[in-house]
Amino acid sequence: MNYHGLNLHRRRNLAHILAVEKGVITIDSAAKILGWEREKARAFLSSLHRSGWLKLIKSGLYVPVPLEADEPDLTDENAFVLANYLYGNCYIGAWSAASFWGFTDQIFNKTWVMTSNFVRKKEETRSGHTYRLRHVPSPYFFGLYSEWINQDKVFFSDPHKTVIDFANFITEFGLQGFVDVFTQYLRSELKDLDSLLDYAGRSMNRTVYKRLGFILEKDSPSDIDHINLCLENISKGPSKLSPNSSCEVYIKKWHLNVPKNIGNK
Repeated sequence: MNYHGLNLHRRRNLAHILAVEKGVITIDSAAKILGWEREKARAFLSSLHRSGWLKLIKSGLYVPVPLEADEPDLTDENAFVLANYLYGNCYIGAWSAASFWGFTDQIFNKTWVMTSNFVRKKEETRSGHTYRLRHVPSPYFFGLYSEWINQDKVFFSDPHKTVIDFANFITEFGLQGFVDVFTQYLRSELKDLDSLLDYAGRSMNRTVYKRLGFILEKDSPSDIDHINLCLENISKGPSKLSPNSSCEVYIKKWHLNVPKNIGNK
């Protein structure tokens, strides 16, 4: 790689950083790599940003700008790595996780992130990536799968937690989204109803049992033990399968109001 516009010393320092950091560069990581004081590293990265060699995506957070492109490499993997730095305690979930596990064939131009950070905006674009954000409390950080992307450890909701998120936050992801993802899960080799219902108990929402049990009874009626386990744990008050949908039919067994097109099947 040729670093035009940099003197030999600065060129070598930048090359040294990029040899170690394949994605996101922080002030602390640059200081450690170069053996510098933090303030010196901060000034160096800031100067590289001003001269166009690094792109600032957040205070103290940079990505390299390749010579062959006007923007940093905008890959899905890079979007996942950036989320770690942008949103702190977080995991990749919802439609991004559903795609990761093969529960949907849809292609998305957004990355769904579940974070314990305070969320000011539900959607924002950083460094060419659009993020859809959902705040969740720290106790909700269970059922996660980790994968290394270069030197960064990225967390995804595992297959069972992905279904739970769709059931728990059905107003955000839609009734049809929940049904589609859950039925794909039930048909996949990743299906594990013991784990799924264990997660349901940790979701802090007993309506999740109703939604899972009702669809499970329709789609996989032979799983009678798990259907009964859902029944044993449902709340007694009436609930809607999806609060955003017209739910005209009441299913007494599940204490659940459901849409006519589902309830009459």
